[in-house]
Amino acid sequence: MIARPLFCALAIAFFSLGLIEHGPQQVFHVQDQVENAFPKGVLFRLRLAADVPVKEVRLHYQVSPRGIPGVVSPPFEPGAIVEASYLLGWPQTYLHPGARITYWWEVTDEEGHALVTPTATYLYEDPRFPFRSLAEGKLTIHWYEGTEGDAKAFLRLAHEALEELQALLKVEVPFNVHVWVYRSPQDMAPALMPRSETFERQVITLGTKVADDTLLLAGLRDVDTLRHELAHIVTAVAGDTPFGSIPAWLDEGTAVYVQKSPGSFRFALERAVARDSLIPLPSLASPPGDPSLVELFYGQAWSVVSYLISTYGEEKFAQLFSVLKRGSLMNDALREVYGIGLRELEDEWRAWLGLPPVVWPTPQPQGLGEEAWRTPPRADGVPWPLIGAGAAAVIGILMGAWSLQRLLRAG
Repeated sequence: MIARPLFCALAIAFFSLGLIEHGPQQVFHVQDQVENAFPKGVLFRLRLAADVPVKEVRLHYQVSPRGIPGVVSPPFEPGAIVEASYLLGWPQTYLHPGARITYWWEVTDEEGHALVTPTATYLYEDPRFPFRSLAEGKLTIHWYEGTEGDAKAFLRLAHEALEELQALLKVEVPFNVHVWVYRSPQDMAPALMPRSETFERQVITLGTKVADDTLLLAGLRDVDTLRHELAHIVTAVAGDTPFGSIPAWLDEGTAVYVQKSPGSFRFALERAVARDSLIPLPSLASPPGDPSLVELFYGQAWSVVSYLISTYGEEKFAQLFSVLKRGSLMNDALREVYGIGLRELEDEWRAWLGLPPVVWPTPQPQGLGEEAWRTPPRADGVPWPLIGAGAAAVIGILMGAWSLQRLLRAG
């Protein structure tokens, strides 16, 4: 176990690259500056003087752990002395505390000479609080409120939860996980990805996974939120692919399942069961946009996962994730592991809750049945086949008259 202070990032990191000779025909004088503009993002600045006027400036960057490489061309006045800047942040890119940004500048002058600055890395942090850090194994806790003893106890609980989750899904997280702990949801709010004002007014975020390897939490004493968010790290390792994530109900349901208690999510589920007003299972593939349905969404997701594990066991549950990891669709994965599709799962789960099955509409085979043979009427009520028959008759009469006229003339 290692305990060490984590110094806040300076508001401005200044790098002077100085004089750079680029062949016998061009010399660049470069100054590179990076500014932490939290919570808006990171401001990159470049000041450059060259013997030959500069015509193009480009900033290359990539946000770890698996951000897509990006390149931008900041506006500037072409000339022998140029200044360019770019703010990397919301709404183009969300940057979370602890994000590492690898970047470099590319400059081209009017004669085609190019300069690429050395690759550098900038650590984006929340400079408002004096974070300290505590690391053990693959977990690192960053905190500023509470004693080191509190942080050690929290870190121990995090390790226990991570081991339980890895055992449940039969996987091992292959990277280090960072947990940034704020004193309160209010302290944490500016560090979160911005959402609608309506959502913010109705939903209080106690924790969230902001990257493959990073969690944000509010408070060192909320163990269930810690377990919930760590579950998202493990479910992604177990089931996500480069092309997509597992359905939200499976992800969130697993996260609530590993909590010590489902809390208010259980009550939301019980109210909906009493009224038989559950959200259809296919609609739980993504979180609801309506804040009033959030607790029911979590409650249903937890209930479906609880049903799968209690009925079929943990082995098959872990197998479901491994099949999804291969790239199978949810319905196909359910059939391979459990022998049922999503509809059958919903009916089984509803029966487990004491509810009747869903009444699914029976589709008519294409081209069969009385309605399939009926021709849709026009607006005036005349069927299209009658119009076609009438037109054919008129054409036939006209053709016959024309033929008769030709015969009479020939005679």
